[in-house]
Amino acid sequence: MASSDLLAGSQCLGADTLMKLLGNYCRNAGVKTTICVGIVGFPNVGKSSIINSLKRSRACLVGATPGVTKAMQEVQLDKHVKLLDCPGLVMTSDGGLSETTAVLRNCIKVEAVVDPVAPAEVIISRCQKYQVMEQYGIPEYRDVHEFLAHLARRRGKLKKGGTPDTDAAARALLQDWNSGCIRFSTYPPESRGHVSARVVSEWDKAFDMDALEKEQEFLLRGDV
Repeated sequence: MASSDLLAGSQCLGADTLMKLLGNYCRNAGVKTTICVGIVGFPNVGKSSIINSLKRSRACLVGATPGVTKAMQEVQLDKHVKLLDCPGLVMTSDGGLSETTAVLRNCIKVEAVVDPVAPAEVIISRCQKYQVMEQYGIPEYRDVHEFLAHLARRRGKLKKGGTPDTDAAARALLQDWNSGCIRFSTYPPESRGHVSARVVSEWDKAFDMDALEKEQEFLLRGDV
């Protein structure tokens, strides 16, 4: 468990450890070689922020909107390590990623969502009712439609005749979700047993995961 001072500070946790790992990987038979490391993943998960943290400067544009990184960009970390910033990867529908899941992972711009109520309903089902009632200052509600109606009135999002604009309220909720205004956490999935298939048989010697884990524990406790 990290200390409160460490969590409240501006220190980039893990940056030095990752730099050390990349430096170890550069060494091949005692001779330093140049490597290029690609940073890949879903949109808006912090790929560019990792590069900026390692570079200690704003080398890449960042933002809460998906699609900020539009093309691959090379960033020279030092004379031996080059980082490759890549646009976010979005799975197709054939890969099992529904539109609702893509929206909640901030893979699709909120303005482009056809049905914003569906992902809003998932958000409401995941969060504690008292939490969203307190955060948005709304009364008791029975379902997502009543919640969005209360939120629309609260935010002044009304159609002609004073009818609540639930679509606009749903988009506002999605914006809050993507920007981290809604506090939410979930437990990791339980282990389903050993998987026999492996991509690699063993880690390279440069990736001493036990040593890295111990170093991270020392850092979180404030010992180093």
